[in-house]
Amino acid sequence: MAKKLQDPPATTTINCSRCGKMVSSPVPAGTIVRAFIECPECVEKQGEPKPGKQWGDHKVTVNPLKPSLALLVKIGSAVVHADEFMGPTGHPLDKTAFDDLMRNAELQTWLSDLTEKGYLPVRR
Repeated sequence: MAKKLQDPPATTTINCSRCGKMVSSPVPAGTIVRAFIECPECVEKQGEPKPGKQWGDHKVTVNPLKPSLALLVKIGSAVVHADEFMGPTGHPLDKTAFDDLMRNAELQTWLSDLTEKGYLPVRR
């Protein structure tokens, strides 16, 4: 007699990338998370990473001439929000979104690296 296959679970959890501890409530099975997830205990143990420069014990070298897809999306979003805010139908929320993007640590690191290398004008 053929063995009946069990249905896969309808939900799953997201676990800490370091220790494996559950860090989420149930999420739909098949959910894909493309991120390094840490539980509060691991964050406390490791300390906060310095965005764009260091992760845990590993130094990360970032080539400012080859930005990540995430950084390119932030740059594109900043341009769109600046364009919309300065246009004839500009909205204050576009300025708020632009300001938030400009405070992003990864974006600031990238801008600083490009300025250091002489690719961007120095702010007056």
